[in-house]
Amino acid sequence: MGFLSVIAAAAAAFALGAAYYGTLAKPWVEASGVEVDESGKPKGGQSPMIFAMAFVLQLIVAGMMRHVFSLSGIESLSAGLVGGVGIGLFFISPWIALNNM
Repeated sequence: MGFLSVIAAAAAAFALGAAYYGTLAKPWVEASGVEVDESGKPKGGQSPMIFAMAFVLQLIVAGMMRHVFSLSGIESLSAGLVGGVGIGLFFISPWIALNNM
């Protein structure tokens, strides 16, 4: 069950990321001044390897979060959600803000 939950979490994170970036891709390209081809996509294209590596990295993150939650005794859905939101708000968000500064 643990392995399946890690795969499900990685797939959910990948899907949410795809929806987020898919929604904001056009405004970001326009605002950043990235050169686009006639179809409106950035020149140079995208390698499928980027998406494969993104999923592998999501698997690593989900697996490590499961390991840490297990060691911490977090076993219920609600405790896992609180832990996940806490990691997102207090570890990931400050890191992203720092990188963008």
